[in-house]
Amino acid sequence: MTMLGALLYLDGWPALTRIVSHTPLRTALPLLRAVGPAIRCRHVPFLSAMLLAIQPAWRLTERLNVDPWLHLALPLALIGLLLVCIVNRWVAYNLAGLDLRQARLRMADLRRANLRNADLGGADLRDADLRDADLREANLEGADLFHTELGGAFFNQGTRLDRKWRQVCDLVRHGGWNQNLSGANLRGATLTGVSLMQANLREADCRYADLRRVNLAGADLTRADLRDADLREANLRGAILTGARYTYDPRGPHSLQINPEHTVWPHLFDPRRRGAIPVEQRDAWARDRRVGRGLFLGLLIAVWTLLMFGLWSAWLTRGY
Repeated sequence: MTMLGALLYLDGWPALTRIVSHTPLRTALPLLRAVGPAIRCRHVPFLSAMLLAIQPAWRLTERLNVDPWLHLALPLALIGLLLVCIVNRWVAYNLAGLDLRQARLRMADLRRANLRNADLGGADLRDADLRDADLREANLEGADLFHTELGGAFFNQGTRLDRKWRQVCDLVRHGGWNQNLSGANLRGATLTGVSLMQANLREADCRYADLRRVNLAGADLTRADLRDADLREANLRGAILTGARYTYDPRGPHSLQINPEHTVWPHLFDPRRRGAIPVEQRDAWARDRRVGRGLFLGLLIAVWTLLMFGLWSAWLTRGY
């Protein structure tokens, strides 16, 4: 396998296409030639090994005189899904200069994407991943960057951003040590791992902000709004929390919420001792009921899928 990987590494895509041409996936050759230049050369051995693994199963079904497509449908579907995930993980999307105004890109994985000079005005980028993306000369005016990952993204003076998100991007890139952020609007900002040591955050709006692993040592958070913020593993040594508001769950830590919709503090940290003001989370029980219904519906779908798969397998093997 090591020598095979070395040969494929040296020969590159010609070797991969030759392997595919001798497998049942020969119809995928045009697709492979299309995405080939976008995938890095060092990933070719892994993709080729996956394709080679199909051949033994195919030969076995031919010896048993069974239609191989029926019995290999599920494995081929899983391998195809895995290939899609690999391509999605390793391919850098080239979206430079595209008109993506008002695009619905919520939770999109755009890591390392080339969005240079792209028009994303008013786009929905909530919970999207833009780490290491090229956003130079891009238009992001009016775009919703709520909980958007921006670590390592490339910006310049030509990047058009709303004032709020421009400030968030500057904090992500350069940190906010000893900066005056009094009254800053950081609602829904993702500042994971950012240093805000000794920063002035008086009356700052940090609702729904992702502040995990943020260094807030010595920071002034007097009367800051920390409702529904995530402060797990944050460094709050010496931080001033007098009058800061935060939400708490009246049901305690044993609720059904997978993603808690209340302020989450570091382990064993008691904000009341620092002068923070607790605010009871509204409609907590109603959310628990919605989560319970969602889990029940998911269980029903899983049972139905398993039942249909069992009936399909029994129908395929009825003559054996």
